[in-house]
Amino acid sequence: MTGNGHIEEAVSAEEQTAGVLMTVKEAIAQFHGEWVLMKVTEYDEDRWPSKGYVIGHSPEREGVSEALALEPPRGLLPPDAPRLMYYVFLAYPRARSLAEYHAMSGGRD
Repeated sequence: MTGNGHIEEAVSAEEQTAGVLMTVKEAIAQFHGEWVLMKVTEYDEDRWPSKGYVIGHSPEREGVSEALALEPPRGLLPPDAPRLMYYVFLAYPRARSLAEYHAMSGGRD
């Protein structure tokens, strides 16, 4: 998505509806510094989202909010439809432990 909430033309029609399957780390690398909307398909051992379909990205938080609003409301889905989980995040590397933080910061506090 661009900053105005429109999906970039380089994205295929299939990708616009299904998204692009990638890991959170791949999304951070590809969309560094942008807001990302991911439809979660996998979690890591700590239950953090680790993989999913990127269905929107934007430099502005509002852009992914607009993309999320386009997703079907739970009440309109069939009762037996799987519950979809979404993850909205700012695409920067994450440190989830002190050791990871020190490795990313070069040991600086």
